[in-house]
Amino acid sequence: MALWDNPYAPAPRRRGPIGDPSATALFAGEKSQTADHAALATARQMEGTGADRREIWDKTGWWNDGGAWSYEASPDKPPTYNPPNWTKKQRSFPLGFVHSDPTLRKAYPQMGLMPVKELHSEEEHQGLFMGKDEQYPLGYIAMPRTPGKIDPSMVMQHEKQHAVDDIENAYSHWGDESHLPWEFQRQERRAQNSSHRDYHMTPEQRKKIAPWESEGQVMQYWYGKDNPGVDLTQPHPPTGRVQK
Repeated sequence: MALWDNPYAPAPRRRGPIGDPSATALFAGEKSQTADHAALATARQMEGTGADRREIWDKTGWWNDGGAWSYEASPDKPPTYNPPNWTKKQRSFPLGFVHSDPTLRKAYPQMGLMPVKELHSEEEHQGLFMGKDEQYPLGYIAMPRTPGKIDPSMVMQHEKQHAVDDIENAYSHWGDESHLPWEFQRQERRAQNSSHRDYHMTPEQRKKIAPWESEGQVMQYWYGKDNPGVDLTQPHPPTGRVQK
């Protein structure tokens, strides 16, 4: 059986209470309210003394993602997606209403007020995140009125990861990747990885499979082969779909 269920299939997501297929897997950073800064200090010290990434992650829960130190936020209750009913008078809804997520609320409480607007696009977007500016200090998420082929809750997880990385200024660590196809840029690989770990993996799988390992598996799932010149993961992902 493949590790990833088909995201287009109508089968229900594998959700449940903590200890079962649980709640949100979100890549958070040191600006989050739930960050363990003592563990982060240990992780940095271990890296400085030459410890490998897996050893650091196993001991502290943190890993260095291209300069952006990250951890996977502890699962709480699963988020609830409430489809917004946009009108001419109500053109946006707060994220805390549209996608009520206890894990996110603890880690980044300010994101509850992030606007979720209706997505108007000629392109086939499942969702969209626009970064912070003067008008939108936290940025905003846009979703289509009619959901696409992928579960909207999975799409929201993807866009929320972009929003968290914007708060953490993670993009500043990764440099200019505009020469790469969009789907192979680190910010997009990371959001794809986060949403798949959240949607398809049990806590036991997330504990066993490190985030940088699943990233290569996710990219392999979606695109079928590695993109030459892009180091997706260490070690390099296997050929073909990943098996349990």
